[in-house]
Amino acid sequence: MTHHIMTAKVTTEDVPLGKPIPNTLIYVLDEHLRPVPQGAAGEIYVSGICVSRGYLNAPEQTAKVFGTDPFDPSRSMYRTGDNGFWDNEGLLHYLGRTDSQVKVRGFRVSLAEIERVVDEAPGVKRAAVVLKQLNDGDKQLFAYLVLHAGGSVEACRQHVQEQLPHHMVPSEFMVLEQLPLTSNGKIDRKSLTSLAAPEQITSVVQPSTETEIALAAIWREVLGRELIGAEDQFFEIGGNSLRAIQVLALIHRRMEVEVRLEQLFSNPTVAELAKMLDNASNSVLETSISSIGGAGSYPVAATQRLLLNIEREYASQQLSAFNRNDLFEITGPFDPTLLQRAFLLATERHEVLRTTFDIRAERQRIHQPGEITPEFVRHDVSGNFSQEALDKLIEARLKVPFEVESQSLVRADLFQTGATQFSLLTSMHQLISDATSAMVLHHDIQEIYGALVEDRPAALSELSFQFKDVSAWGESRRTAEQLSSDQNFWREAIRDASSMVPVATDSTRPMQAALTGRRLELAVPAELTGNFAALAQAHKVTKFVVGQVAIGLLLQEQTSRSEITMGTYSRGRDSVDMDEQIGFYIKTIPLTFRTSPDQSIAEVLQSSQQQLIDALAHQEYPYGEIMKDVGWHRGIDRSPLFDVMVAFDHVDSVELTTQSGGATFTVQNLPRRSKEADLQFVFLKNSEKLDLGLTYNTEIFSQDRAKSFLNRLLEILEAMSQNRPVSELNHLTESTPHV
Repeated sequence: MTHHIMTAKVTTEDVPLGKPIPNTLIYVLDEHLRPVPQGAAGEIYVSGICVSRGYLNAPEQTAKVFGTDPFDPSRSMYRTGDNGFWDNEGLLHYLGRTDSQVKVRGFRVSLAEIERVVDEAPGVKRAAVVLKQLNDGDKQLFAYLVLHAGGSVEACRQHVQEQLPHHMVPSEFMVLEQLPLTSNGKIDRKSLTSLAAPEQITSVVQPSTETEIALAAIWREVLGRELIGAEDQFFEIGGNSLRAIQVLALIHRRMEVEVRLEQLFSNPTVAELAKMLDNASNSVLETSISSIGGAGSYPVAATQRLLLNIEREYASQQLSAFNRNDLFEITGPFDPTLLQRAFLLATERHEVLRTTFDIRAERQRIHQPGEITPEFVRHDVSGNFSQEALDKLIEARLKVPFEVESQSLVRADLFQTGATQFSLLTSMHQLISDATSAMVLHHDIQEIYGALVEDRPAALSELSFQFKDVSAWGESRRTAEQLSSDQNFWREAIRDASSMVPVATDSTRPMQAALTGRRLELAVPAELTGNFAALAQAHKVTKFVVGQVAIGLLLQEQTSRSEITMGTYSRGRDSVDMDEQIGFYIKTIPLTFRTSPDQSIAEVLQSSQQQLIDALAHQEYPYGEIMKDVGWHRGIDRSPLFDVMVAFDHVDSVELTTQSGGATFTVQNLPRRSKEADLQFVFLKNSEKLDLGLTYNTEIFSQDRAKSFLNRLLEILEAMSQNRPVSELNHLTESTPHV
């Protein structure tokens, strides 16, 4: 179909296929059958008088590869299944079969195309690119290099980053003496995929001390990598905030020391983290938490004090805005009475589920098991069931507030919708719970339920300490010097800042906020999802920081202000033993976003990452105290914490369907109706998908305006992936709406 006249010596390097022979047309097209630009990869198609009508007596096979030429319907066109590209001399180059395409970071890429670019990098003698699946299921691109004398990984990486979009840049560049070959001389890609021979790698500093070796083993397990160098950057080699928490938990369990999240951020290599641990004093690493007593009266935690003040200020409104609600569908063999028993036993296990509060005295009273009974209401709607009626009933129950001074701050509603179909709604006040607490509650309920059905002991470990004990332990560790340092940090960090974000509204703000809202969600396009992850990896920042920067840029544009303050949360569970606890562990953190027009996106990301690290280092200082120190008073016409909040949740870590006692429990989507800020943005990471959620204040924002915020945010994320300067981001043209 093509010919090529060689005018140079034949080598093992790329040899073009050449140009089409007479009466033959060769196309290089994208997945929508559109011609790709010169130098870009696409699939090779053949058209002209040389193309037959198809395969004899094989209509299905014919339909797969033969069709009408879209550029001349009078001709047939054949799909070769090969990838290629046109060079600047009009010569066709072969890039391998299309089945060498793989899905990574949300969309399909050609390994052959990436390999070609790596091959062309200065100092590279030969290269191969493969896709590897890590232990946690994540997939990453690995480039294996044979270098000429003087060649370097950094020069190769820089070349590839300049030539390819973020999502196509390999996560790893590893140097080998030679590439493994099959018996017929081709690259043995299967061997590369399973390669685990550190002695072959020449570009990595091996961990040497006992602490470095122990840390490297933990990193290998969490990141699913065969090789961890002492100088590898955690967030550059596949680390993220969720994996960071897993690393900290394993360090605590195996090395019996405490490392805080901000310490990993500040010491992101094995060598740096090992040095920090080796130099740390025993007092810094002390993690022993013990019980300070059982039932009785105790001071409230610092994190709870602000919510109690909000309860007092909004007492007339009977707030349900700070309730945590979760909904499960239950199918299969099921005993409602045993579930109710399991629910009550779970409340006996966790002290906070049998705790009431004295708002004025700012104290909590932990009751003996059975002294107060949490509400468990059964609703039989199976006789005349309709989804609309169930939704209305659930909505009504969601609005019911808790009496924090007199009743248990957890309840359950069980709706029977059919002979063997049920829905379970649980609600907890935020004074005693957070997102992890909800997962713990349902894990314990289901484990106890299964044990009751199967007449066996529940497989739950004994809780040696509880939330009040953690609070007391934290208070005991804070010295006057630390408090002064934290106070000075926050005064300087948010000096002259305001928690108000004056975004244009559609309605006048009411005299008293109702703290109700509506949730919108949209799926981030696959390519942008890949760019989002690659942007974080390329600049060694977390995905949270990428999202926070995008939202900061959006708010700067909406307000014409260069400085924006928004809130976020820290998980607050620094010890693996806290993961079995129910309690209000999360800590509220203010972040002030500042930019100048001449900054690059890379600079903004780096400064925002450093700000986050600094904030985490001072997160023990309560947000309520920060507000007092800087004179912030929100007023009852606004949400009590911030105008804008941002979060990044890894929902792929949540099991959506579980089995217990023969019944199947499935998490159901529960539309969020309450809000803690005028605008609450959340990035939801689920496997290779990324969703964007926005809970907005319906009293002042229309749905159309909320949609416009999300659409604009996607445009800004797209511009960020192109590393455009901040000065250009406010002049983008509007694109097609996504929601």
